[in-house]
Amino acid sequence: MSDLIMCKGDVGAINAVGFDCEWAQVSGKRKTNFPFAIVNIFRKLFSIEEILENRKILKVGVACDSDVSYFAEDYNIKGWLDLRHLAVEDEFRNCKLGLKSLAKHYLGISLLKSRKLRVSDWESRSLTHHQVTYAAEDAIVGTRILLAQLKNLWTPVLEESWETSVCKAIEEVCEPFVEVEFNDEKMRFCFVCGKNEVSARKNVVPQEYK
Repeated sequence: MSDLIMCKGDVGAINAVGFDCEWAQVSGKRKTNFPFAIVNIFRKLFSIEEILENRKILKVGVACDSDVSYFAEDYNIKGWLDLRHLAVEDEFRNCKLGLKSLAKHYLGISLLKSRKLRVSDWESRSLTHHQVTYAAEDAIVGTRILLAQLKNLWTPVLEESWETSVCKAIEEVCEPFVEVEFNDEKMRFCFVCGKNEVSARKNVVPQEYK
């Protein structure tokens, strides 16, 4: 967790936040008729409503469109971005395109995804230390992944400040994917050779790949 806190100053300089939700569950299923239990947002100096409804502040995460749909009755969320779009643009080749895989690839860190914590009581007035850490990590990591992706996808102008360069990168690289659901069709490539062409399905690994 100490590594994640180090990026706080960097994140405060750009209009982007890590975004994730934790939901109370009944019989293993997410409650759909109750407000969200916790929304994890890594950013300072703004109220939750100001962040959620401001399209100029990106809300980044993985599969965040599903979280956004649950917010619809309470907030008009604008400016959300699924990080998987940028992963595909960056030619990320991994069939498991989740936050855990992206964190490992871009940041070299391993997120602990405990099912016990995921289905724990998020409506409790007092959360445990493990719950707080679990919830905060996803939000912080989301923003760090964004910055790592932008470093690969954007070439800054040398004389520009870091803040100016990153803000331009967000505008030009991310804008086409803002509020766009991620389509798994984008991931149709061969995980062996990396080619995108349509090919016949083979039940065994061809000799040329062994």
